[in-house]
Amino acid sequence: MITRRQLLGGLAVAASAPTARAAVSATSPGAFETEEILCCYAARPDFKKTSALRAPDPLALSATQAIIDLIGMRPVFHVHEADFNNGSVAFAAVRTRERHVVYDAKWFPFEEKGLGWYMVAILAHEIGHHIYGHTNGVGATRHRDELDADRFSGWAVARLGGAEEHALSFAPRLTLAATPSHPARPDRIEAYREG
Repeated sequence: MITRRQLLGGLAVAASAPTARAAVSATSPGAFETEEILCCYAARPDFKKTSALRAPDPLALSATQAIIDLIGMRPVFHVHEADFNNGSVAFAAVRTRERHVVYDAKWFPFEEKGLGWYMVAILAHEIGHHIYGHTNGVGATRHRDELDADRFSGWAVARLGGAEEHALSFAPRLTLAATPSHPARPDRIEAYREG
């Protein structure tokens, strides 16, 4: 588990360079339509069985803000929590020209465990999709896009004070073989390490 002290320590490192504070919010626009999702961490959720979006846990907002502060940009991200139904963990989307990150509540048990490094890594992965422009309407997620987001996630975890093992803490749950939308686990692990 990442402690508040570790997260703040990472923020202190990030703050040593001049950066613009990004806006991270917890708006609730209702459910997303499937075609609005451009990048998912794992399998696509079935939105006929997905709950409406709700406000995120404050730790999710803090982690997202910490990641954004690292890059010194000022993009606006809306963070939401929902209940997915098929193993998807999180997704990045653009709706009405605004960037969104949505995570599945069952993979982010903040009340039980606090903020874990794997949670930071997943949020960073989704933010990476936005940073690299993968959510600009280019269509389905490509393997190269997923590896770019994995590299960004590894980089963000390292800058926040995490070790390689922290960046890779969710890796055992990734699919071993490649799927149409995501690379094989060994390729993703290598991308995290490169980051």
